[in-house]
Amino acid sequence: MGKLIIEEILSPQQGNRKRTLRIHLPAAYDKDVNRRFPVLYMHDGQNMDNPSPYSGYSWDISRLMTEWETETGIGIIVVGIDTDEENRVPEYTHAIDSRAEKEIRRLFRGELFVPNALPYAQFLVDTLKPSIDSRYRTLPNRENTGTFGSSCGGNISLFLGAWRSDIFGIVGAFSPAYWIVREPLFTLFQSKTFDGLPKIYLDMGAKEDGAIRLRLLKDAKRMRKILLEKGLDEEHLYSVIDPQGRHTELFWQSRFLDFIRFVIPTRTHAIGNAFNSDSQER
Repeated sequence: MGKLIIEEILSPQQGNRKRTLRIHLPAAYDKDVNRRFPVLYMHDGQNMDNPSPYSGYSWDISRLMTEWETETGIGIIVVGIDTDEENRVPEYTHAIDSRAEKEIRRLFRGELFVPNALPYAQFLVDTLKPSIDSRYRTLPNRENTGTFGSSCGGNISLFLGAWRSDIFGIVGAFSPAYWIVREPLFTLFQSKTFDGLPKIYLDMGAKEDGAIRLRLLKDAKRMRKILLEKGLDEEHLYSVIDPQGRHTELFWQSRFLDFIRFVIPTRTHAIGNAFNSDSQER
């Protein structure tokens, strides 16, 4: 079994806001003191192993990482960054799509929040990652550094992958809330020139939230198309539509090891794309 360390760190980029970290260390970390490990930075770290109050489910990361390490012998450090209801959507949003403003006003007591993704992203790059790399035995290069999250956490993961592709060579976007950031995010990727292709995992559930389900599926296909046009082949892009998938941690945890198998490949796993909900598409 690995172990979970809970600690706190200040974010000077966010007014010295105190951030809680949940750090999963693989079992091999203490057994082999000369070994270094890939690192994945997880948004919504409070749901790493603790159930979300909204869905009643967690990501079950510690169990899944132990299962992965037992199966493959490969250990991974996962750093979860807690957020909270007040700050979550603003700090996971780099810009608001104009067509989302009406719905956002309805959800946020008649006001538009101020996007605050940049200070949060700067915290990850300039404070958190250097701290983790200095205190833990990491593989700090871009090929072994990733970020992942769901819904708005998927949005900020994609933003980080475009904004600092020199640092984050692995991106996991589970059920991104494209409707909030649609055109600003698509435009960011359309204008992006990658120096070395990242590995990007995209997914969406075919039974996502109500009225916006078809729009989310359309946006998922559009993001995939943009990334293919940027030169990401099946070695670098894994796209999934889960025919039974809903917008909860229960389904994100069910797809999590597919993400891991893609971005941390082993000889025993051959992963294709499952973008068509009824069949595989390469």
